[in-house]
Amino acid sequence: MVNENGATLYSFCQSVRGASHVERGTPCEDASGAYSADNGAYHVVAVADGHGDFRCLRSQRGAELAVSVAMDFLKEVAEEKLSASDAVRERFFHDMFTNPRYRQLEFRRWSDVILSRWNDALRRDYDANPPAPDALASLPERLRQPDAVPHMYGSTLMAALYFPPALMLLQQGDGRCEVFYTDGAINQPIPWDTRCEGNVTTSLCDPDATISFRSQILDLRETPVAACYLGTDGVEDAYRDTYTDLGESHTLMGGVHCFYKALSCEAAERSPEALTAYLSETLPDFSARGQYGYGGSWDDVSVAGIVRPETLSRFAETWRRDVRRYGLEEGLFWKADALRSGARKYEILSKRCEEARNRLDAVREEYSVYHEELGHLRHNKESLEKERGNHEEELAALREEIRQRERLQAACDGSLKIRRRELEEAEKNFAAYDADYQAIKEDKRRILEELLTLSQAQAAPGNTPTQAAPGGAQTQVASADTQAQKMLSQAQKTLIQAQKVLFQAREKFVQTQAAPGSVQTPTPSGDTQAQAAPGDTPTQEKPIGTQTQEKPSEP
Repeated sequence: MVNENGATLYSFCQSVRGASHVERGTPCEDASGAYSADNGAYHVVAVADGHGDFRCLRSQRGAELAVSVAMDFLKEVAEEKLSASDAVRERFFHDMFTNPRYRQLEFRRWSDVILSRWNDALRRDYDANPPAPDALASLPERLRQPDAVPHMYGSTLMAALYFPPALMLLQQGDGRCEVFYTDGAINQPIPWDTRCEGNVTTSLCDPDATISFRSQILDLRETPVAACYLGTDGVEDAYRDTYTDLGESHTLMGGVHCFYKALSCEAAERSPEALTAYLSETLPDFSARGQYGYGGSWDDVSVAGIVRPETLSRFAETWRRDVRRYGLEEGLFWKADALRSGARKYEILSKRCEEARNRLDAVREEYSVYHEELGHLRHNKESLEKERGNHEEELAALREEIRQRERLQAACDGSLKIRRRELEEAEKNFAAYDADYQAIKEDKRRILEELLTLSQAQAAPGNTPTQAAPGGAQTQVASADTQAQKMLSQAQKTLIQAQKVLFQAREKFVQTQAAPGSVQTPTPSGDTQAQAAPGDTPTQEKPIGTQTQEKPSEP
């Protein structure tokens, strides 16, 4: 803080991270600077806004370099003029105020030097710390070329040199310069570039950056200045009337004027350190919610200024009323907007409420029907639960009976295996006896045929019966016949015994199959005799010895 002709004058600056950057976890891409000469001879302030485009990988660093280069150069200009003679200095200011061509060339020289030094600085920064390969891979091919390096550092710039008797202003890109005069007037003296609208702005990295610089010089002897403020677009984008005249206090740029009026009231009462602390505390909330809590820009915010507190204090009360009025009108707009929106919503919600009532009535009718049906169902449920108790007892009895049947079936399965083995053994024995029986029958047939042949030979005409001696041929024949009959009788007895054994075996097998829970087994095919019913007796063949044997006739 220094004195100028008995008046206090100081400079300040502050940059804060925007709400969107806080949310995304990205750094602040704004930069700002302020300098006051020890003897109060001059003051320099600057702000820069690094581009948020993902292709501008180092816009934060670009903004820092822009502020540093501009401030250093303007200090050099001021020091150069201070070291010159009064005549040279007077001649310089005279030409700057009265000769447009000289003024244009001088500001063009300033912009050329600043731009050249900025490019040199970013080249050194790039060479000392080149980007990682994966960061470069995300850029389009044309931005990976050496001549595209400045685009990575893209930034705007606005600077002011307060050097009595002049205030000299320089700007590239968007942002606003707000000047408060000692008579209470306010304006934005730097010509506006219409290419800077919304999210579009000119930049230090543009090919035509030199000719895109805008400048202005104010004669402090004719229009004394109470304050000069520089602000990035994070300020102006927080107001609805930045680009449109909305009427009443919401004239074109009314919100930006209101912001700096409020800031002037604070500057009139605070020291440079206290004002910087105030901005550090309030600007983050301003980025998120705006000045009146209806929404901010969500962008980084940078503010720098040169202020004369004593002069500002004379208008503080008027400006506070202006700020209050603007806030009330802003609040009135949003309340009216809420009412307009509320009226539409009221009609919609009213219809929805009526529809909800109708649906409720319909549901109540359905509820009464369902309630009655539920009563019947509950009654049926109680009846079914009683019946279920009875059925469960029956089911338990049936399960127990099934378990008993399963046990009997398991026992019968064992008996069935035994009976099958007995049947197989009986059939095997029967087959052996049957073979013997058939052999005996064959022997019987053969003997009978032999006897018949002998009988026929004796009965033939001309044959004289020979008196056989005792023990002769007839005796031998009779003896052989008797012997055959005995053998046949014995075979029949054996066969009958085998048939009885076979019958008993089959009867046991049939009884086993007929037992409860047993499995019926079909009678094997190929049996020589049908399965006999209980009590049946197998048919016995009459023994051969009981037949009447025809004797040959006597001659």
